[in-house]
Amino acid sequence: MKLKNLTYLLLAMLVFASCSTVKRNGYVQTRRYKEKAVTHKHKQKKEQKTYAFALKQKQLEQTLTVREDALNTLETRSTSAPEMTAVAPIKTNTVKMESAQAEAPVAQVSETPAASKAQVFAPMKNFKRALKKEHNKSDVKVKSKKSSPSSGGKSQLVALLLCIFVGTLGIHRFYLGYPVIGVIQLLTLGGFGVWTLIDLIMIITGDLEPKNGGYDETL
Repeated sequence: MKLKNLTYLLLAMLVFASCSTVKRNGYVQTRRYKEKAVTHKHKQKKEQKTYAFALKQKQLEQTLTVREDALNTLETRSTSAPEMTAVAPIKTNTVKMESAQAEAPVAQVSETPAASKAQVFAPMKNFKRALKKEHNKSDVKVKSKKSSPSSGGKSQLVALLLCIFVGTLGIHRFYLGYPVIGVIQLLTLGGFGVWTLIDLIMIITGDLEPKNGGYDETL
């Protein structure tokens, strides 16, 4: 009878351990799938930002070319207007006043081409600065997410040593963040040694990880 009870207990422990390994493998696969989805979304956002930045640059270049063409036409008109006034005969004082009024705005335009160009290029420079600041902020956020620890400083080597020396008491399970399983192993002396062997193999292969994430220090 005692042997039968022991065999039943061992079978139950093996079934429970296999179920826990299946659940753990499923959890690892879902976590990896989520990480891939997050990286894919991040790449899509970067591509969208670069595409929008290129479109805005093209629009700004088109507006700049149009404005430069307008300034060139105004400069050509300003150079041709004095020649036309010198050739044309002046008959009355009214004609002189009209010619003076016509030349005044042309002179103002010819005197300030540099200022108008500076006003044209100023919004483009501000736009580039704003885009650089946004890219720097996004890079800082990604670096901070990568550098933040996920498992609270758990080491695979420490877990392996605890499983080897005090695995029958379930202390490695407490260390990895599984207190319920640790209590069960403590009461059953590590499933009569079978469960501790399974945990040892899982720690070496990397299937048994901390509850909140992966190891910070691996073998």
